[in-house]
Amino acid sequence: MASLAKKLGKILRNNRNVVMIEPSSEMLAEMSLHFENVFVFTENQPLVKKKNIIYRQGFEDFNSLPDISLLYVGRNSMDKLLNCQNLLLKSRNFVMIESAEELGKKLKRLFVGASYELTEISKKWQMWKPSEKERR
Repeated sequence: MASLAKKLGKILRNNRNVVMIEPSSEMLAEMSLHFENVFVFTENQPLVKKKNIIYRQGFEDFNSLPDISLLYVGRNSMDKLLNCQNLLLKSRNFVMIESAEELGKKLKRLFVGASYELTEISKKWQMWKPSEKERR
């Protein structure tokens, strides 16, 4: 997990808010150390209780969240990414997916259509970032 913290420090300008969709308890605990606010969207019971972790049950209010630095998607929740298109287009934040497997056609089309590019694949996760052309 130390490599993850180092990676996040390099790519993110500010570590204010992260949105996590169905995270593992290990990853949730790790992210809560590096971000001011952790918004967790899950249908399960709270995994970790800390002051900076805010749980949400519905997946409807993705688009009303303030200043998101990173969108994290758990291994079994990649289908929920399809509901995040407006968040991807509006906030131009980094996306971390807890899976090294290649994405399906629909999800790839979502990222390419929103001008994102795959920057890194590790054994446990992959990182997508907004295209440099779109940032300017």
